[in-house]
Amino acid sequence: MIQSQYKIVGEALVVSLIGRLDATTWESFWNGLLLKLQDAPKKLIFDLAGLEYISSAGMRVFLLAERRMREKGGSIELRSPVEIVRRALEISQLQSLFPIIESGRSKDKPKEPSETRLYGHSAGDAFRDRLATRRILPLIGIYDVFSAQLAAKRFEGVFCSGFGYAASQYGLPDIGYVNWHDIMDFATRVRQVLPATHILVDVDDGFGEEPIAANTVKNLEMNGVSAVMMEDQKRPRRCGHFEGKQVLGMEQYLVKLKAVLAARKRLFVIARTDATDWNDGMKRAVLYAKAGADAVMVEAVHDLKYVEEVAQAVKVPLMVNQIHGGKSPNWTLQEMEAAGVAIAIFSTPCLFAAQYAIERYLDQMQKHHKLVGENTVGMAECVKMLYTPPMG
Repeated sequence: MIQSQYKIVGEALVVSLIGRLDATTWESFWNGLLLKLQDAPKKLIFDLAGLEYISSAGMRVFLLAERRMREKGGSIELRSPVEIVRRALEISQLQSLFPIIESGRSKDKPKEPSETRLYGHSAGDAFRDRLATRRILPLIGIYDVFSAQLAAKRFEGVFCSGFGYAASQYGLPDIGYVNWHDIMDFATRVRQVLPATHILVDVDDGFGEEPIAANTVKNLEMNGVSAVMMEDQKRPRRCGHFEGKQVLGMEQYLVKLKAVLAARKRLFVIARTDATDWNDGMKRAVLYAKAGADAVMVEAVHDLKYVEEVAQAVKVPLMVNQIHGGKSPNWTLQEMEAAGVAIAIFSTPCLFAAQYAIERYLDQMQKHHKLVGENTVGMAECVKMLYTPPMG
């Protein structure tokens, strides 16, 4: 829910925002703001002190407002964002378009060197801040930028899934075809259209030995992703819910994990174990947490009691994976949160839903020999959903 208060101060219109500006609220707020802008103020000031959260969809308000004010010869300014909103604005790099004022200091003025943070570092810290709320964080598996936009309109974060990428880009199963350059390009394109969305990237086993794994996470952090997940599988690796997977020795994986942790600055690193023996999985999860992983994941588990035991043992956030037809039951977010889960990834809902919808729609086209008007969107609905980059 979003509430807004309007006040005229000289030639400026001051808009105070209270609540959450996201996919469900931004459009109604924008329509109301347009009516106020008919009076043609010289300056538009957004007071963000009461804004609790902003998504990438909510950012559209500022981009549209900046464009409208620039067309009319006016200007825009953002003031007093709270920490989580400030970081979202920093990630989006909106300060390149207009000033962001906080605590009497303009964000477009140089910071002290100790305060300077790279784009990718801010994303990692924003991810940590979200987990600090102690509310479970669902991340929706995506297979391309289009599915990422659909997911980000409804959820706080997305998961760049190796399963989804292999299927959509190669038409192949998730058994090791994805490489580090492809996944980096994929994640970077997602970040470009979702500047304020948490992005977790599946880096498989690091795509090779320690130098490749370290270089991969270093580049992903520089390109703005929030977190990475690296598994302890032995090659040839495969989807964690497939049969036949094998794991590295614990010490062998720790060498790679420590190389990744040394290469990152503030990127959030999740160590995943694919151990099929539960006792081995518990030992690995505890060991990886002690080695410095920011969170751990136990893959393909089917007992919430075991999940609860791992969560209590590791002392860092725990992540689990949900996939239709996989080895884990279809738990609710409430059930997982009660068991101590901090992050829940849903690896393939977009991919599987797309297959279901496309097959049925094309069956109808084949039957009727023309486009079918039911169970689809039109051109206007599609274009409306797409990201519009800032002009100028």
